[in-house]
This record gives sequence, structure tokens and C-alpha cells, in this order.
Amino acid sequence: MKKSGIVVLLLLGLLFLTNPGQDDFKEYVQKLAVKEFNRETGVKSGIFEGIVATLSTVVADAYVREDYYFFSIYKLGDHKILGIAKQFVSLNKPDKEAFKNIPEIKALWEESK
Repeated sequence: MKKSGIVVLLLLGLLFLTNPGQDDFKEYVQKLAVKEFNRETGVKSGIFEGIVATLSTVVADAYVREDYYFFSIYKLGDHKILGIAKQFVSLNKPDKEAFKNIPEIKALWEESK
């Protein structure tokens, strides 16, 4: 019985120490955005990847983090992402309308029209 209690405490300690923070989330969103950009366009350019990474930081900052000590939930509109053990898992599909309401993205969208 004592061994299982120690294992549970060790597991909880590990989850606590590896609960991803906002900087981890920004890095995740940047890598995901650059990967998606490269996949969609077929273009591999440091300049474009830098622009995409910068814009993705704006998107990552728009997400609200709910910290539950052992894991975190990141929310933007109805979109939820679970952060646990330095890993991220999208829990549902993103609401594209929520992205359009980010002030910086909205300004870029209107400028491009």
C-alpha cells in the first residue's frame, strides 16, 4: 500500500514539474504554425517562417490559460487545448471566427482587403 502511494506522489510531482507554461505554449503554436505554413504553401523560407512565427505568438497570447497545477487548459473561443507533461493535445476543432476577433489579426485582415 505504501509503494502505490509513493508512486502516485511521484507521478503527481512529475506532472506538476512538467505542467507547460505560457512560453511552452507559444513555442508549440509557433512550431505548429510554421509546419502548417510549409505544408500548405510548399515554401521553405526563413523570412516567411519568421513572419508566421511572429504572428503565431499573437495567436498564442490570445489564448487564456487555466492552470490546474498538474495540467493546463488553453482556451480561445470554443477551442480548447490540453497541456500536460510538456505535451499539447487539441480537444476540439478551432473556432475560426474566434481567431478573427484577435485585434492584431483583425487589423491585418482588414488591411489586406
